[in-house]
Amino acid sequence: MFTPESILGFVVRQDKPPLDTDTVVVSMADLRAMIREEITQALGAHGSEEKLLDASQAATLMSVSTDWLYRNAAKLPFTRRLGPKALRFSYQGIIKWLETRNVKH
Repeated sequence: MFTPESILGFVVRQDKPPLDTDTVVVSMADLRAMIREEITQALGAHGSEEKLLDASQAATLMSVSTDWLYRNAAKLPFTRRLGPKALRFSYQGIIKWLETRNVKH
């Protein structure tokens, strides 16, 4: 289990004033706000928008068959391998990749 000390690197005390320079007093509300801000910064603009699709969803989005998708998965930059037999496909990656394709009318 994580403790505030292991996450933030300093001791959180609510009941006593600081005894020395290594002790910092932080309220739980302030601690939550600091953690929330750090998480938001770590995720950046794309963190909450990233979706992983299964082969069927990705194939539908790309208008290809699932067989084609599996055959070409190693060459596609938006493929995410979750395990030896588990593939997922980045929604944002597919959209960017489709934008770079030349479409002949």
